[in-house]
Amino acid sequence: MSANQSLFTSPLDNATANVAAATPIPKGMSEWPLVSAIYIIFIIFGFVLNVLTIIIFSCGKRSSSSEIKSYLITLAVADLITSLVTIPFFAFCKFILETCALNNIGAFCALMPFIVKLAVLTNLITNATLSIERYVAIANPLKIRASGKKHIIWLNLTIWTLAVAIAAVNFKVYTVSDAGQCSIDWDLYSIYTLVTNSIFALSVCLVLIFYALITIHLSRHNITRMHADSQTFNRRSLQKRSIKMLWTINILLFISWLPYAMTHMLTEIHYGFRVYVSYVVWIDSLDPLTRRKIDIAFDILNSSTILQTPIIYMIFLRGFTFDLKDLFQCVKFSWTLDQSTSRTASTSNGGEETRIS
Repeated sequence: MSANQSLFTSPLDNATANVAAATPIPKGMSEWPLVSAIYIIFIIFGFVLNVLTIIIFSCGKRSSSSEIKSYLITLAVADLITSLVTIPFFAFCKFILETCALNNIGAFCALMPFIVKLAVLTNLITNATLSIERYVAIANPLKIRASGKKHIIWLNLTIWTLAVAIAAVNFKVYTVSDAGQCSIDWDLYSIYTLVTNSIFALSVCLVLIFYALITIHLSRHNITRMHADSQTFNRRSLQKRSIKMLWTINILLFISWLPYAMTHMLTEIHYGFRVYVSYVVWIDSLDPLTRRKIDIAFDILNSSTILQTPIIYMIFLRGFTFDLKDLFQCVKFSWTLDQSTSRTASTSNGGEETRIS
């Protein structure tokens, strides 16, 4: 789930075009092979791991029965969009090429930031919704069972609807000028940035509150093997393990996104609303090369979230790991079967040719 909310300018380099003109980036910034390699790794492994995650939670013998699989699939789809859109079109344009010709194409002017915001907002809203749903499921399981699977479908539809509605504001923020150049409504951009960062803060608060309540509830209603049947004990053990996994996902998400989100929001407060922020003044006092290095470090940190989640699934979800192994064994078996079939066909054809000669 990584995204550079600023389409044309780095939040550390500048918040307005005037600042950009005053602080040109030195030559040679694009010659960063290590940065290029890191982004390529993110793109390839982010795509592969999240596609595997979607397949396993959709079709896996063990993982497809998970109570929260639909939310995890939604998170994987959001990360997949990030690995296919955000990093290729933004990170490379901004950090490696230092220019992006797509910015001047009308169709991409608002479409690209819309897609980026859609992925980010879907991730944030899903995590917040999942924390509330898990609390209700654990504290009041009868209510969840009575509602069946319909509430999960409606919640996921609501998540995507909200994300699309909020991300669609980009079509007002970014417009194509008469000269065919992409222009930004900076006043609306500042307000929109504060709103989206507030959603990030609200999401973090909801996650912390409800997972804390879940942890307290589980500790107060601890079930031991001696006082419960095996099915109840195993169910509670799975709940505890899944909560630990969700805690880990959200803590890493918070740590990965906090530097970027905080810097971006403070920059907009300082420049957009003309409120003095010493942190932004200090950032502006640095030389352009140093600021670009900090910006790249922040972007790499939040880009890493697309790899974190599938790896966490492998650590905490045994069913996910087993299904992943089964998938690889199935692929290996199919490949071996194809190889043996081709050899058999080749041998058979060779024998026929010998008899004919």
